[in-house]
Amino acid sequence: MVHLLGRWPTAVTARGARHVQPRYPDVVFLGLRFPGGVLGQVHLSWLEPLKVRRVSVVGERAMAVFDDMASDGKLQLLHAKIPPEPQRPGVPPGQPTRVTYPRIAAREPLVEELKAFVQAVRSGTAPDTPGEDGARIMRVLEAAQESLDDDGREVRLRIR
Repeated sequence: MVHLLGRWPTAVTARGARHVQPRYPDVVFLGLRFPGGVLGQVHLSWLEPLKVRRVSVVGERAMAVFDDMASDGKLQLLHAKIPPEPQRPGVPPGQPTRVTYPRIAAREPLVEELKAFVQAVRSGTAPDTPGEDGARIMRVLEAAQESLDDDGREVRLRIR
């Protein structure tokens, strides 16, 4: 989300439940609030029998859905005309009018990350993801744990 938005979250909420392991949550819902009113949500589950790696991005004129587990059509663009106000209560606005499937190359994310790291070391250039981002991510995770421990209380962040 940070990569897509170019900004870090300003607040985090996390709620979870322990169903199988008494010590650790098996299911967690993580909410991220970004500048400009943008919201992000992550669902994590050790109990989910199917591996799901999907990102949905909702825009003003279209929605992009990336499904890393799909063998074909990993990226879908759902084009829609979204009215400024709901037409009728209970009727979802902006039903897709057209769906396109841009072609993207199948690559293993960890392999690509390692290649980028080796290239940065060899060339002496800064990597796409600087080490400082690791510290920022840890702050987000610490805030998520704090929220989880406090029954979903929103934890404010100041990340630069």
